[in-house]
Amino acid sequence: MSEELAGRLSRMTGVSIDTWLNLQKQYEKKRYEIDCRAREDKEKEILQQIDSNYFVRLGLLEKNLPLGEKIRFFHSYLHVAELSCLEQADLLTACRTAVDQVDRKNVINANVWIQTGSNMAREIPCRPFDEKKLKAQLPYLRSLTQKPLEEAFGEVQDILAKCGVAVVALPYLRNSGLNGAVKWLNDEKVMLLINDRRKDIASVKPRSYL
Repeated sequence: MSEELAGRLSRMTGVSIDTWLNLQKQYEKKRYEIDCRAREDKEKEILQQIDSNYFVRLGLLEKNLPLGEKIRFFHSYLHVAELSCLEQADLLTACRTAVDQVDRKNVINANVWIQTGSNMAREIPCRPFDEKKLKAQLPYLRSLTQKPLEEAFGEVQDILAKCGVAVVALPYLRNSGLNGAVKWLNDEKVMLLINDRRKDIASVKPRSYL
C-alpha cells in the first residue's frame, strides 16, 4: 500500500493514514514470516535427500548437529544461499550419469558431490594448465594403468598437477549416480574428480609442485 492510497482510504473511512500504513507493515511482516517458514520446510526436505554422514566421515561436519546448523553448514560449504539451487541439473558442470533414470535426488547429490570435489581441488597446488605438456604425458599415464592403483595413483596425481589438473579422489556419494566429473575451476586449473563407485582408490593428500 502506497502513502497515496493510504491517504485516500483515510479520507474515505476516517481512519488515520498511520493506521493504514501500520496495517501494511504488519501484513508485509506476516507474509515474510510465512515465506520464511515455507523456505525452511523446503530446505529441510532437500537436506533429507543428502547423506550428511558422508560429510561426517570426511571430517567436514560434526556428528549430531541440529538440523538448522546442518543447513547453515551446507549453505556455507556448497556456496549456495538456498539448497533449492541444488535441484538444477548440470548446475556446476555437464556430466554423464551412470543412472538410467535420473530423478531429483540424483541431481541434488550430483551437485553436492561435484561442489565438494571443487572445494578440495582448489586447495591442491598446481602449475598453470599446459595442454601440450598434458598430451606429452598421456603415453606414460596410460602405462601406469598396468600398476596396482595404490602404487600408481600418487604418481598420476603428481604428473597431472604439473600439467594444471587437480585430481581429487572421493568416496562415492550415495544417490549421486556419478563415477567422475571434469570441470574448469579457472582459466589455469582443471579438476578431475573420481570416486570409488567401481574400484577402490587410494587416499592421497595434496602436495606442492610449484
